[in-house]
Amino acid sequence: MVEPVNELRPENLEVATQRHQRGGIEVFVVSLPIGELGRCLPIPDPSHKFPDNRTVDRAHAESFADYWMSNTCGATPPLLPDTVSMLADAFSAVGHVGEVELGLLQMPSDVNGVLAILDGQYRTLGWDIAGNRIASALRSSEKTLERAHLLGDSRAMKYAESRLHGYRGLAKRLATEHITAETYLGVPGDESRQFYTDIATNAEGITKSTTTAFDLSTPSEF
Repeated sequence: MVEPVNELRPENLEVATQRHQRGGIEVFVVSLPIGELGRCLPIPDPSHKFPDNRTVDRAHAESFADYWMSNTCGATPPLLPDTVSMLADAFSAVGHVGEVELGLLQMPSDVNGVLAILDGQYRTLGWDIAGNRIASALRSSEKTLERAHLLGDSRAMKYAESRLHGYRGLAKRLATEHITAETYLGVPGDESRQFYTDIATNAEGITKSTTTAFDLSTPSEF
C-alpha cells in the first residue's frame, strides 16, 4: 500500500468506533482508512483460501481496483470482519446514544493476525492491488520526469507531470478515504462459517435488465 506522505505510522491505529450488542454478540462499527487496511485485515491470497471463506479470484479483485481508481464517487458496502478475540480493553467510550456507545478503538499492530474477513475479501484485495499499482506508477513517473529533465524533453516532462498529479491524487484518496467495517467479536469458526453461509444464501442477485436500466457506467463493472 502507499504510505501516508510525510507521516510516521504509529504502532497502534486509532479509529472512530460505535459499540453495540446484536443477538448477544458484541459489534464494533469502525471507520478504517482505506490505505491502512493491510494493517487491520489479512490480505486475501488467491492461491491460498482462508479457512472459513471461499477462494478469491484475482481478476475480479483487479476489476474492483479499476472501479475504485476510476470512480471518485463510487459506492462500496461495509466490510464484515469477525474475530474470536475480544477488543473491549482497547475501546475507550466518550459518550453514547441510546444503547450505542461512541468512542475510540486502539487497533493493535498485530490486529491483522486477529481479525478474519467474513465478507469483503474482494474489496480488501482490490484496494491492496490499487495501492501497489499507485506506488509503482508514482515511482516510474518520478523516474520518467527526472529523465525528461535531464534530456530537456518538455513534452515528456508534461506527460510525466500529468501522471504524477493523477497518481498523487489517488494516493491522497487512499490516505483520506475511509470504509466502514462492522466487526463481530468473540465469533468461533463454526459460527463464522454459518454467518458466511447466511449472507451468501440470503443475498438476492440483480437481474440483467435492472443492471442495464440503472447502470450509468461505460463499461459496466459493478
